[in-house]
Amino acid sequence: MKNTWIALFVILSNFLYSQPGFEKGEAITKNGEKIEGLFSRSAYHSVPEFLIFKKSDEAKPENIFTGNLKEFWVGKKIFFLGEAMIDRSLTANRIRAISKNPHFESNLETIWLEILLTGKLNLYNYYKHEVVRYFYRKESEQEIKQLNYKEYSTNENYLKRNEEYKNQLTELFSDCPKITQDKIEKLYYDAEPLKRIFKLYNNDGMASKRN
Repeated sequence: MKNTWIALFVILSNFLYSQPGFEKGEAITKNGEKIEGLFSRSAYHSVPEFLIFKKSDEAKPENIFTGNLKEFWVGKKIFFLGEAMIDRSLTANRIRAISKNPHFESNLETIWLEILLTGKLNLYNYYKHEVVRYFYRKESEQEIKQLNYKEYSTNENYLKRNEEYKNQLTELFSDCPKITQDKIEKLYYDAEPLKRIFKLYNNDGMASKRN
């Protein structure tokens, strides 16, 4: 009997912990319709094919097809559909599968982007199927551009990196003395370091306006 209760407890615990948490959010369809309520945190890292949605805590969960949406937010996470050139090359997690071409193989696509930072320069993130890319847009422009980074292999299967994003950032931050070339050269292609340096640039621009 004791073993039966233990088994039931394990099953119940697994069931409870497998249930997605919900947070307040809002979605806007391509027709402009607003959907307000509680959304699953399953969209926290990447945009799934369906969002799990409830009108209230007591309501029955339902699915919202993200293909019908143009933007949504869940908690502090904000996503929108944007058009940009994107290179989908694989990373070194599977070195034998990554490209041997050091050049970017970009295509114009409509993709879901997460807003990481806004200001004089906006910073966005794309994540799906192990592809992680970062994008930016100048406040004064409409075009969204990728910060270019690519891992590729040589014929001997040695890992190499095309870090063009550092040249892009050198040009973007050329009017900010606080951001030195040394800081850019040490910058990893990752969300937190990119957010820090974009925030430094945006805050410096705000200080210049006040002065």
